[in-house]
Amino acid sequence: MAGIKPDGKGVTKPNKPITEVKVDNYYVVIMIDASHPEKALIKTQDGSTAHNPIAEPGHALHYIVKNGIIQSVLSFGPSSAAAAAIGPATADCTMKNMVYAFKYNLTKVKAEKLIEETNSWRNLITNGSIFSKEGRIVYSGITNDTCAETMLQVLRPYIPELPKGKGKTGTYSVYIRAVTPYWLFDDLKKAGTPYKIYRIGEKYYTKEDLKKLIDPYLPKKNQRDAVIW
Repeated sequence: MAGIKPDGKGVTKPNKPITEVKVDNYYVVIMIDASHPEKALIKTQDGSTAHNPIAEPGHALHYIVKNGIIQSVLSFGPSSAAAAAIGPATADCTMKNMVYAFKYNLTKVKAEKLIEETNSWRNLITNGSIFSKEGRIVYSGITNDTCAETMLQVLRPYIPELPKGKGKTGTYSVYIRAVTPYWLFDDLKKAGTPYKIYRIGEKYYTKEDLKKLIDPYLPKKNQRDAVIW
């Protein structure tokens, strides 16, 4: 009989076609440049540790991945060295040092909303007008509108377990509590969050070229996740 086959016990059963259901895989990667603590972290007069962002600011960015392919990236930073205190921002600040990569799985609903939110921030940073209702986003080390602070602001509604990433920050005389890449990395380590090390763009020097740099790195939309989870 067509469509019927024995079950091994003399009884025939209708064929049951096997349907493969493909489930999309979503996650977000946080990349943190906190690779030079010997420059960034200083001892204060009371013996505590502070992050000196002038000596070594570090950097933080995030990107969202669907099935291994990057969907959106936000790497908030100053558009130039002159804008580090306060000034025009870029959504595509490159990484130049070794970074630590942290992965957080997302549901489809959260991932799609986060992609939309990330793209909205990118648009406001890149195209927002100073005359618009929202105003154009500017980078400001003075008011702590910086890479790590902005990244956490975007991500926290979707990953509420993220740490504060805040600690003593300043120079040898004036300190505030601020969110920085170094304090965020410290909090993530203390929380036991697993990470991978991605060795990119480390500076190296030779007798022939004392300022030679490996090409800086920035995750880009439609690229495969370079960290390869």
